[in-house]
Amino acid sequence: FRVARSRMGNFPIYTDVRNGGTKVVTILRKYSGDAHSLARALQAVTGKEVTQYHGRMEVRGRHASAMAEWL
Repeated sequence: FRVARSRMGNFPIYTDVRNGGTKVVTILRKYSGDAHSLARALQAVTGKEVTQYHGRMEVRGRHASAMAEWL
């Protein structure tokens, strides 16, 4: 799998606050390759369940720094 990087060196990792601030989700976008192996690897890194949607993966909680360091 491969994750795209911008010219500035940043990964497409975002944090979204939902439900009036009670639910925080970390989102990974713009990846290619084997999505299932990437999801398993992210689950090992974060310790949380990874939800796959079309074109993005979501993990409950704030995991942007751990995911960026791993990538």
